[in-house]
Amino acid sequence: MVINSLLQKILFFVFTFFIAMIALGQESQQFRIGLMLEVSSSETENLIEELKMEIRRVVGEDAEVLFPPSLLKVNQLDLELARKQYRELQQSDADLILSFGTMNNSLLFDDLQFTKPVISMAGVNAPGLELPLKGEGSGITNFLYLVTSQSMSNDLETFHNLTRFKKAGIVLRRDFYESLALKNYFDEITSRLGIDYELIFYNNAEDVAARLSDDIDAVYLAEAFYLTDKDIKYLADLFLERKLPSFTSSFANDVESGILGTNQSSENFTRIFRRIALSIQEYISGTPLETMPVQLDLSKKLTLNINTLIRLELPLKYSLLAGTNIVGSIIESGRVTTYDLLDLIDMTLVENLQLQASQRDVDLLGQEVKLAASTYLPEVGAGAQANYRDAARTFEVILPEYALLGNVFLNQLVFSEAANAGISIQKRLREAQQERFNVANLDAILQVSALYFNALIAKINLNIQRENRDLTLRNLELAELNYQAGQSGRSDMLRFRSEMAQNTQNLIEATNALQLAYVEINRQINMPLETPITVADAKLGEGIFEAYNYSNLAEILDNPRMRQPFIEFLVNEGKTNLPEFKVIDRSLEATQRNIRYNTTGRLLPELGLQGAYNYDFNQWGAGAGDIRPKGFFTAGVNLRVPIFQQNNFSINRQTAEIQKDQLEIQKAGLAQDNETAIREVVLNLINQISNIKLSEISADAAREALELTRESYTAGAVNIVQLIDAQNNLLRAQLAQSNAIYNFLLNATQLERLIGHSFLLHTPEENAEFERRFIEFFDQY
Repeated sequence: MVINSLLQKILFFVFTFFIAMIALGQESQQFRIGLMLEVSSSETENLIEELKMEIRRVVGEDAEVLFPPSLLKVNQLDLELARKQYRELQQSDADLILSFGTMNNSLLFDDLQFTKPVISMAGVNAPGLELPLKGEGSGITNFLYLVTSQSMSNDLETFHNLTRFKKAGIVLRRDFYESLALKNYFDEITSRLGIDYELIFYNNAEDVAARLSDDIDAVYLAEAFYLTDKDIKYLADLFLERKLPSFTSSFANDVESGILGTNQSSENFTRIFRRIALSIQEYISGTPLETMPVQLDLSKKLTLNINTLIRLELPLKYSLLAGTNIVGSIIESGRVTTYDLLDLIDMTLVENLQLQASQRDVDLLGQEVKLAASTYLPEVGAGAQANYRDAARTFEVILPEYALLGNVFLNQLVFSEAANAGISIQKRLREAQQERFNVANLDAILQVSALYFNALIAKINLNIQRENRDLTLRNLELAELNYQAGQSGRSDMLRFRSEMAQNTQNLIEATNALQLAYVEINRQINMPLETPITVADAKLGEGIFEAYNYSNLAEILDNPRMRQPFIEFLVNEGKTNLPEFKVIDRSLEATQRNIRYNTTGRLLPELGLQGAYNYDFNQWGAGAGDIRPKGFFTAGVNLRVPIFQQNNFSINRQTAEIQKDQLEIQKAGLAQDNETAIREVVLNLINQISNIKLSEISADAAREALELTRESYTAGAVNIVQLIDAQNNLLRAQLAQSNAIYNFLLNATQLERLIGHSFLLHTPEENAEFERRFIEFFDQY
């Protein structure tokens, strides 16, 4: 028993020791990394933090990666300080050294004996770098240098193809230029392209501004890594002011600040950080640095600022869109005129050619009124008469053989029912034509409103299509990264390339759709069709759309008890306000006046006055004599009563009565059609109000779902089909969300058209009176 008890204790001790050793073995080892930097700024600090996160994520549980502050060395471009800091890191407890920057890299290449492992980010493979070894790996113990596929030669070639400049100002630091011995390199590139160049060395952004000579027509930022975002924005604005196209070899987000373009992809830093992290993870797992590949392939995708391109008045080639990351809006630029809806309505009412032609119809009928009224104006005339009588063949001896006579006459209509009826009818017809012109005005307002909202929909569709294309571009780059890491197959890349081609086509079509929408607006406001314009965004309850009390309208339409009274009130408003009803009313008045005339009015007598003065100027020949007096007056009164005129009065009365019946039928039909249209628009408004709320929820959910799906795809948890479905769901949800608000406002303007009351064109007091009338109607309902 004692032996068994002792044996049990020994076994328990051995088991506990074994478990403890396993636990100790499972604890992650600490791995300390030193960093060699040339300059420290907010931008570089953010990048370093991203790099640290990527390294820790990739290494995972293989080791606890530390970045002690004491192992962070920044030399501020001081070569002697850089050598001193490098020696300190070699003697420190760092497990690995990461080096960044041209000067730091050249320092490492001076002595290829590495007591501690070093990974050097060499950047571009410039000829002056003189990388010591050939082959896939460095071949030097404890040393890995990473060289990207980026090339200043490719940058200059792309830049020249884009702008066809003649002399480029090449911006870079002097130490960068000298350490890489770039003179022959630039000479060879510019000679091949047939261009000239001038070096612009800088320490700060102001140096670049001061050294731009007048004959430079383009600027290439060959090495601007250490310029801050503020510096880049300052230079971008300066280049635009001087009409200088610009290109950068640095960050893709510099293009968002106004630089024209770059060959850098927005995902390149992700690729660089991923490659560095994978190299560290492989080293920790036992792979020697000298055997790892030095070549780092980066995406060469042109990133282009379209706003800068337009402001520089450079042509946009749609062929560029296929492989280009677009920044900014393809249509908008600083030189376009921006119109809101009120601007377009005002210009339409004044400049629209159709309205101008319609106004001439009113003017013509005004002339008809004047012509009818002129019947009561006096008729005055004068005449002369020369007579000859053959005295040998006639017996009127009292008449002279030759005579010269003259007279002046006056006719004045005093009363005529026919004339009165004609004047009254023409006045009513002119008033009816004026109401038709008012109809044309309302139609033009609705038409330009529809064009405005269609342009807004096309504009937001263009932005969404561009964002969707950019998202596909990022997903393509993600698929390429996963393919390189062995997490996905080549089919994913091919699928995203196919999606990319389709997205690019959709982007081109959306661009042309917006251009066509602007052409239609220019036609509506009688502007040259090629005039560059844009439309201001419309927001519910803000700006000119504050008059649309969205919450009140939504409350009324959502309340079944108020909805029916509201519709009936709108129908009554339409009957009161719409010029279409007034056209029929004026036409009915003209017809009724015609009926009265052809019934009893025809029996009223027509009264007129006549007067004349006759004068015998001279007479001679046979029968001539001295006549006294030579001049004399005549005057008279005419009274005429039409009794029977071939039954014309009866036929005209019957015709007018048929016309009256026809107009009354048209009015009833118009009322029915308008009520139907009001009810249809109200139902559409209810749909749009609910759509505004639901589409916002849907878009937020689709956006979050896409982010989760993208993270899962990155981790290999979902396939490409799920990622594309999530992206397409977001595209549909964004389009639905943007269209919901604009469709609501468009339906609101359609409702205004049906009731003849535009809230945008009426004063706040008039709109308040409209609401008061509805409240009074509802209280009495």
